[in-house]
Amino acid sequence: MPTKTTLKNLRSRLTKRVESVELETNEAKKKMARLILNQLVEATPVDISTLISNWIILSQEGGQNILLDPVSSGGRYRFAHFPGEKGSTRVASMAKTLRLGYSKIRYSRRHKAIRIINNTPYLVYLNTFNHGGHGGFADANLNIISKSVMSKFKVKYKV
Repeated sequence: MPTKTTLKNLRSRLTKRVESVELETNEAKKKMARLILNQLVEATPVDISTLISNWIILSQEGGQNILLDPVSSGGRYRFAHFPGEKGSTRVASMAKTLRLGYSKIRYSRRHKAIRIINNTPYLVYLNTFNHGGHGGFADANLNIISKSVMSKFKVKYKV
């Protein structure tokens, strides 16, 4: 026998569904942020590990950007997690950057943006100069990231 739908019952079901969609959306946002961070860290060229150590997560709380990484504030950047030469500490610095980033992403709340930044001053040179074969860093990686996100989230689009 079908149950009688009252306005109160309908409201309760709709509220639960909205909450469910918001939770699913927040989890998808976190998954996407982890995927993008992973792609950026993987693609970052490494010499002494400073650049790869400075991928930082920002979250938006109450309309303001909150830096979730206290080491990097006020326009400063951190030194390499594990200083080295000629990429010798890439794996260790990569692992720590991802661990720190993932832990910050985990606490992102519903309706709040996640921003991934790198305020190392010389990052811009990777895009403007052919610095060790890494010219066009931003354009190349945005293309890779967008394809990866679209395939993981089954996004289809027409150009």
